[in-house]
Amino acid sequence: MIDAKEIEKLEKKYLGKINSTLDHHLDKIIDELNSMNKIFKYWNNIPFDKGMDSGAERVIYSKLHSGSLGDPNSSPVASDLFFENKEAFIHIDLKTNQPYNNLSDHWRIPIGVNQNSYKCKFSVRKKAPRLYKPNLPTYYNEKLCLTYFISILYTRDNKFDVLNINTSCVPNGELLNIYGGDILAAGKNPEKKKKTGSVEKDKARYLTRKNLYFELLCSDKIKYKRTIISHKNMDLINRLPDYHVDRITKGKKKGQSKKTKCKLALLEYLDDLNT
Repeated sequence: MIDAKEIEKLEKKYLGKINSTLDHHLDKIIDELNSMNKIFKYWNNIPFDKGMDSGAERVIYSKLHSGSLGDPNSSPVASDLFFENKEAFIHIDLKTNQPYNNLSDHWRIPIGVNQNSYKCKFSVRKKAPRLYKPNLPTYYNEKLCLTYFISILYTRDNKFDVLNINTSCVPNGELLNIYGGDILAAGKNPEKKKKTGSVEKDKARYLTRKNLYFELLCSDKIKYKRTIISHKNMDLINRLPDYHVDRITKGKKKGQSKKTKCKLALLEYLDDLNT
């Protein structure tokens, strides 16, 4: 076991390694993410289950496998990408989002129980605090469990275009006394028993804007970020509308229009990451 500050040093180290790998291959990554545009007419009208995640995972994961993160581990209870090295076990998951229908997921990242070790109680509006119980340990034997997310924001107006890629580090559960429960929020499904008898565990969201820094590593002069901007295309971002108008599909206000920030919200988030 190591102390809290040493945990943060290791988290920061591998956040840097992941981002460096992405940066090293960035031009190739963008080209390969856009490669679907060349055969757009062959797949555009065919249903596919996971949105853009599957194609993006192929591209990003192929580059991370060539990095210095360790050897793949075959555990079935893990993130989509799971490495082991001499220092730690590393979970990496990828998310894709669009600015017009799930922009806030870009910084309120859906996080599964098989992707993190951060057991805590978090606030739920108008309800008692909810206990969140992830499946991952804080340590595998003597090695630390680390969790990272790569979030890709894209548009699909006339073709697939990448606006922004960010890489985030979720605190290890041993850091609960440092960060508390405010860095997580309720997801879509509280724990419940399915008709099949299996249990669907609570989904949560990791709030990157409430967890900007490695708190124990920062000083008055230096701030180390838990989320790094790996890529941003300001030309494409500036083409977004300031606001987006959506039609409400359920509840008492069903059928009414709802105006939400679009470009303005994204620029506010990027500004948070830059300061």
